[in-house]
Parts: sequence; C-alpha cells; structure tokens
Amino acid sequence: MVGIGNPLTLAQAEKNGEAAVALWGLAVEASAQDMRGVPADDILKAEPNFPQTHPDLGITVDGYVFPTSPAAVFAAGKEHRVALLHGNNARERIPGTNPPDDLKKAIADNDGPLADRAWALYSGTATDPSYGTPADQWADDTSFRCAAVAELAWHAAAGNATFEYEFARVPAGRESVGATHASELAYVFGTLDHGFVAVVGPPPSGFSATDREVSEAVQQYWTNFAKTGNPNGGKLPRWPKFDLSSHAYIQFTDASPGAKKNLRQPFCNLFMENVTRQMGK
Repeated sequence: MVGIGNPLTLAQAEKNGEAAVALWGLAVEASAQDMRGVPADDILKAEPNFPQTHPDLGITVDGYVFPTSPAAVFAAGKEHRVALLHGNNARERIPGTNPPDDLKKAIADNDGPLADRAWALYSGTATDPSYGTPADQWADDTSFRCAAVAELAWHAAAGNATFEYEFARVPAGRESVGATHASELAYVFGTLDHGFVAVVGPPPSGFSATDREVSEAVQQYWTNFAKTGNPNGGKLPRWPKFDLSSHAYIQFTDASPGAKKNLRQPFCNLFMENVTRQMGK
C-alpha cells in the first residue's frame, strides 16, 4: 500500500490486461469465456516476473473499489474505524526482487533531497543477523517493513486500536535467509507438519518444540483478535497497543513473544518523511 510504487490508473490497468491477453494468444476482443478457457500452465509460462514488472502489485485506482490511493486515504484518516493488526517479517521483501548492487545510487534515486541523510544511516549500519546486510535492510525497510509502520501510525493517529508485530522466528535449515516473506504462514495456520511456504531459500530441516510453541502463541493471538479486535487474552504475554509515542510492538522469535518499542525507528521515520514528501508533490 505504501512504498511499493504508485497505484495504477484504470487506463493503465486496462492496457496491462490487453498485454496479458496477447501473451495468452488471444485477441483484445476476447470474451471472458475465452479467457477462462486458457490453461493455467499457459498463463504462468507467459507471466513475466510480477514484482519487477508490477512494483505497484497491481493496485488500481478505478474509481469504484479504490476511489483514490489507499495510502492517501490512511494518511488523511479516512479509512474504516476498525481495529488493525499489522506487521512484517524480519527479512521482509517483495518476492522476486533483490537488494540493490549499488546501495548509494538506489538511495539517491529513491530518496531525492533526503538521500544524504538516508545514506548516512545505512552506510553506518553493520550487517545484522536478523536483518542482513545494509542493502538487505534498505530493501526490506522501503518495501514492507517501514510501510507497515507508516500505515500503523496513520491508523493510530485516527484514533483506532492498532497492534504491530514483527515475526523473526527462523526454523532449522533456514538460518542463511532468516524470517523471509510468507515464512510465518505455517505458524499462523498451524500447518508446520503440512507444508511450509519457502518463497526464498531452502525448506526447513525440521521443527522444534520452540517452533510449535511460537505457532501456538501466534494462533491464539490471531484468534483473539478475530473475535474481539484485541489479540490479548488468557496467559499470553501482553501485546501492547501501538501508539504514536512508543510505536510498541510484539516480536515473535526464539523465546516467548516479547514486547518492544520503536521498530527500526530512525530508518522508518526517514521513510515516512520521504513518503509524505512524495505524496505532497
């Protein structure tokens, strides 16, 4: 929603649709029935690398489903007044993309007048076992991580109950890649023994008692939130509300879930400043 490219206009989305139909070997005038008849294998073979060709993830301001940019709605406090549970994985990044080879150039291209400050932050940062190299950190911060923080801040500012998490649990066999995109799903749905989504890196070599404890806690929190709009309950460690002063969140890692504050604060503050600058253009 934030930081992944500008949403498409309806005209742009329609052009993308026409291009997709052509790749499937159909005429622009093809009917919906014709398109439904295209085998899934043919569609997948024709599809380019989606994240690289659709940095906006396909979000379209069509005047109906999305009357305006979702980010603009949240920034203005005009979203629905509902509780929000939102967060990211420690090594979150859009699947199919890679960290930049030239970090300084990537920052200059992305941050404009804030580039010097951003470069000072990232060039002075060491490789971290949870977050990777400075280039990894920048790629993660500017795709999902700090975008989640921005949305949480806007939602909390509008007076809504808001809860942030960071999933940092890494099962055996995946130490080299960390907690990547979608690696929390097996924990959330309790399917550790029935399949693990390894979008990046090798599959786990196995799951320990700690993995199962983390999964049980995650399931309880998520279920509580679905029922009441608050993840807390029972004997679970307290999950504090996210607020604008502390940016409190809970981290799922090797130990029992623990409450923390200000996830990547200097990096995400600069990200939010840059987003606000770009939205004001």
